[in-house]
Order: sequence, then C-alpha cells, then structure tokens
Amino acid sequence: MRQNELMVGDWVKLDFYDVPYGDEEDAVWRNGKITAIHHGNWVDVDFGGPRDECDIEVEDVRPISLTEEFMQKNFPTPEEIVWWPLNDGSFRVEMQDDTHLIIGKYNYIHELQHAMRLFGKDGEIEL
Repeated sequence: MRQNELMVGDWVKLDFYDVPYGDEEDAVWRNGKITAIHHGNWVDVDFGGPRDECDIEVEDVRPISLTEEFMQKNFPTPEEIVWWPLNDGSFRVEMQDDTHLIIGKYNYIHELQHAMRLFGKDGEIEL
C-alpha cells in the first residue's frame, strides 16, 4: 500500500513473521486500525490491546478484502446503504440520504471506509 491511500481510522492488516525474512505463507496476520500517519512512510497501528500500538512501515501494511460476511454483518438491511457482490470479487455499494448519493465499487474495507466518511458514517463498522 501507499501512504496516500490511508487515513486515520482505516482498518488494515499487518504481517508478523514467525521467522526472520519469512515468506508470505509464514506470516501471522493481525488486523489493526491506523491511529496516526507520519512523514517518511510510517503509520501508527492499534491492535486493540493495552500497549498494543506500534509504528509500522507503510510497505508492511496490507488492505483487508471486503467479504460477503463482513457486508452482511455491518449492513444487514438496505436502509441508507445498499450493496451487492460483483463477479470480480468486489462490491457495488450505494449510499443515499435526502441530499446525497454515493455509488462505488470497492475491493477493500479501507476504501469503503473512505466513502462512508464522505457520507458522514465514520467509525460505524466492525471486523
């Protein structure tokens, strides 16, 4: 990921290797929330536990893919947010209220979070 793709509050995943210089299959993935973005390609990520926040290089941050399970958990009824899966694995999402309409195609949770912030729905999702 690139630093300019991230915002404070974004959910991301990070790999913590069991062995130094391990391969992708050796990774232990943990989900965390971006709490700060620093100059020089560093971000602070909170993993939810006491003293469980650390500085991470942006190159070690990975996006979390949207899944049907995630969408059903967070948007079970089509009130202001309507969604459906597309054949390529992404989701079409429509958000509408009395004055705004946002329509988008999203692959990752942080992308959807950015659109939700524009819609005034910051912080309303669970992993």
